[in-house]
Amino acid sequence: MQTVPLKTITISLHKQFFCCAPQYVIRFPLSPASRPKDLRRPGPKPFGYLAQRPFGFPHSAFHLFGFYAFWPFGSSSAVRQFGQMVFSSWPKAFWPSCPKLFSRHPKAVRPFAKNRSALPKTLFATLAKWRSPIHHPLAPIPSPDRNDPACLPGHHCCIFPSSRGIRGYPLSPVIMASYDVLILGGGPAGYVCALRCAQLGLSVAVVEREALGGTCVIWGCIPAKALLESAHFAYNLSHAAEHGVTISEPKLDFAPAMKRSRAISTQNSKGVEFLFKRAKITWIRGTGVIEKGKKITVTTSDGKKETHEARKAVVISTGSRVRGLPQAGLELDKNVVLSSDDVLILEKAPATMAVVGAGAVGVEFADVFSAFGTKVTLIEMAPTILPIEDADCSAELLRSFKKRKIDVHVGAKLTSAKVTKTGATLTVEAGGATQTIDAEKVLVATGRAANVENIGLEAVGITKSDRGFVKINDKLETNVPGYYAIGDVAGNQMLAHKGQREGHVLADMLGGQKTHPINYGNIPSCTYCHPEVASIGLTEQQCKDKKLDYKVGKFPFSANGRARTSGETEGFVKIIRDSKYGEILGAHIIGAHATEIIHELVVARENEFTVEEIDLAIHAHPTLSEAIGEAVLDSLGKMLHA
Repeated sequence: MQTVPLKTITISLHKQFFCCAPQYVIRFPLSPASRPKDLRRPGPKPFGYLAQRPFGFPHSAFHLFGFYAFWPFGSSSAVRQFGQMVFSSWPKAFWPSCPKLFSRHPKAVRPFAKNRSALPKTLFATLAKWRSPIHHPLAPIPSPDRNDPACLPGHHCCIFPSSRGIRGYPLSPVIMASYDVLILGGGPAGYVCALRCAQLGLSVAVVEREALGGTCVIWGCIPAKALLESAHFAYNLSHAAEHGVTISEPKLDFAPAMKRSRAISTQNSKGVEFLFKRAKITWIRGTGVIEKGKKITVTTSDGKKETHEARKAVVISTGSRVRGLPQAGLELDKNVVLSSDDVLILEKAPATMAVVGAGAVGVEFADVFSAFGTKVTLIEMAPTILPIEDADCSAELLRSFKKRKIDVHVGAKLTSAKVTKTGATLTVEAGGATQTIDAEKVLVATGRAANVENIGLEAVGITKSDRGFVKINDKLETNVPGYYAIGDVAGNQMLAHKGQREGHVLADMLGGQKTHPINYGNIPSCTYCHPEVASIGLTEQQCKDKKLDYKVGKFPFSANGRARTSGETEGFVKIIRDSKYGEILGAHIIGAHATEIIHELVVARENEFTVEEIDLAIHAHPTLSEAIGEAVLDSLGKMLHA
């Protein structure tokens, strides 16, 4: 058996040591002949060793105690000192289970298990005084896939919990922690994948530099929808008198609404943190770069670099980012020209705002700031607002916005932009006329770009699509085996719920579960302005382009009893069905709570229900969902209530 002299001892730092403070784990060879001599010579004595061999697991302190029998040896005082050292470094969450590791010496351990405060506070100072057998700077432990003598059978270890190293040597080791799955990015796709992997018994680590939850939780879905709720509340106050509630003129203040939205965002992010802790998922804070060999190198906030390895898969879920319009003179500056991220931290609503782009993000923020008293101008290059939605829904929303005095320019071309420190002047051509728009703030909402730069794709050899996304197959795998991509960075719809489903399906595949293919043609699209817009499947124009034989059923909320009681009668339900078999080709809803009631039609399409089968379902009265049943009846030529 190969042995290594003590002078070549190597060391590795484990920040993931049961989610606690850094631990230094020293591994060295112990042949039967050298064991008593080396361990009992004058000077400091190691506290314990691994009794079971071979010691061939990757460098993970979690595996160290998870799969190996570990117990102290030597005198009772040495056992007691070892217990002090380990117990002082473990978190409270693992405290009740700690004595199990020391069942051979229950009397020595019991005092520490009962009273944590009795642990000596001078532990680190005591360790620093001990003479170490190491008399030279320590080298990083080599990678397990190289012939690492520290991983050979018969090699044992000692543990010294000192962040300063031994004998004061400065240590900057490369961390080699190993997991089944490594996930780069903690957004909706990444964190759902991690949670499902943990459910299936896989060890998981997520690399994320910001708070957990990604753009959706921190800068997108959640805070924006919180602001929309505040905006809707402000709008409803103007109609309070209709309900017999007389109040003085309400004062609109954007700051408390913004503060509330940030608090909700933080609460959701902390919720993901809690789920990670409960599932024992490691969160590695820092900026990650993928490497060959299913590895990720992480740069922490203090500039240190760590390398972690995956046994099964590396998952890329780096998401997307906002982008400006530098070609039109609208470079994001966080002062006048803002992104959707920037407006979420404004302290007050501006007097005027130009919103460039009338997709989901653009119309939602136009709704928010209009409700808080801002004069909003919406500019869209396409012929309609919400250009990916059915034309009837877009036209209905346009009418609603105009009633609320939101200026809308469609089919518009932004010819010039002059930005100063206090505002911007935009020149727009629309409808054959040129118009100048002055605005205190400009929100650029023209789309997002995938985060594919500086994450190591080129070094690993992972290819991208023509549109700049990570290219994947139907199993979510890139062209390099063992590397997968999910969420916005993988293309298709850039929606949080699409990414979550991809994360769930990928985790099932990695865990050996039977999976159902993702149906990208049946992912609902939702816009949360007022009135809300939700859709599934084909638009009527797409049916025409495909030359399909179809029929349309439509029912207005103005004829729905529940909508009348709430005073929310804008909008309709539109069903597009196949003429011959009754298959639901598409469904489109604009109106109050459209994003909630669309899911009846999502389930129907996923299970290939026909309109006749939806008609068989009894819809409760009075509900907004009755409008779906009536629209189905209209497609069959037998609508009753309109």
